[in-house]
Amino acid sequence: MEIVDLGPEHEDVYLSCLKPEDAVFAEGVPMKRDWYQRSRDGGVRVKLAIDDDGAVAGMVQYVPRPLAPFVVGDDDIWVIHCIWVHVYESGIGNRGGRGMGPALLRAAEEDMRQRGARGVAAWGLTVPEWMNVPWLEGQGYSRVDVQGVMGLAFKAFDPDVDDPRWLRETKRPGPIPGKVRVSSFVIGWCTSGNLNHEWARRAARDLGDDVVFETYDTSDPEVVREWGISTGIYVDGEEYHVDGTETYERFRDLIRSRMP
Repeated sequence: MEIVDLGPEHEDVYLSCLKPEDAVFAEGVPMKRDWYQRSRDGGVRVKLAIDDDGAVAGMVQYVPRPLAPFVVGDDDIWVIHCIWVHVYESGIGNRGGRGMGPALLRAAEEDMRQRGARGVAAWGLTVPEWMNVPWLEGQGYSRVDVQGVMGLAFKAFDPDVDDPRWLRETKRPGPIPGKVRVSSFVIGWCTSGNLNHEWARRAARDLGDDVVFETYDTSDPEVVREWGISTGIYVDGEEYHVDGTETYERFRDLIRSRMP
């Protein structure tokens, strides 16, 4: 196994979250490509785990805090967006259990230290699922904030740096009389989140003029400051809680159930 910086030859694999063969997942790639191209000058960093057979089997993406509006804290801390190892049976097959996650994390931390980071935050689930807080705690992180099943973990490099916290919602879009209002807050860095946005947008379009669809680009700091929302889909002001089983049909049926 080798940990390397992302290069042009591996961008397609990175943008597809290690699933370049998945035609459905590919719907979320254009928005991520746009975010990546706009954010490179802002400091986004990506490292890849290359397995012994040359396959790209893991990735970690991390950014200076200003590029992670869901975290409130010192501008000199960094934030890990995601650490992901290919565990699908399709494509190159399951590559879990080979130490890629810890190796990617150590490489990213060292890179952040060299770039002047005072600490590193990472989001994770508080339940034993993908990118969970208990795993991060086992890697030396401390749980510093929780919202629902979402936990924020932090490792300080500078003992004087304050713990970060989650962004708190300040307001949300309300209903529109006689219409179904679908509001999508999307930042672009997560291909899966982009896919949910695309499904909701397409479902709203297909259901006609009784549905109003809005996109809020939360890579814009002004949008984040106004709403206190980094990512999420709201239908008539109620948040849709993502559980990983989303489809175009689920969003269509949800919106249709609210139609007058």
